[in-house]
Amino acid sequence: MNTLIQLVGHINEAGYLEIDQRIDLPPGDVFVTVEVMTEAMLAEEDRRWEESFARTPHVLDQLLAEGLQSLVDGTADELNPDDMLP
Repeated sequence: MNTLIQLVGHINEAGYLEIDQRIDLPPGDVFVTVEVMTEAMLAEEDRRWEESFARTPHVLDQLLAEGLQSLVDGTADELNPDDMLP
């Protein structure tokens, strides 16, 4: 069985890859694919998200209202980042 683990990091000024890694990674082989994101690419990605949110502001408001109601009702689940991995 394969376990997918997302590693997030950046290339520092000296050209080294720095990874924000979890300390509870399981032992075993890993295959790493690196996608380099330039500032321009990140800015374009941010612009597309902003554009998307601007087209559907009611959806974000609805999600916020539902989340707040879950907190009030005591039915909100604790966020576990490990559960968010594909």
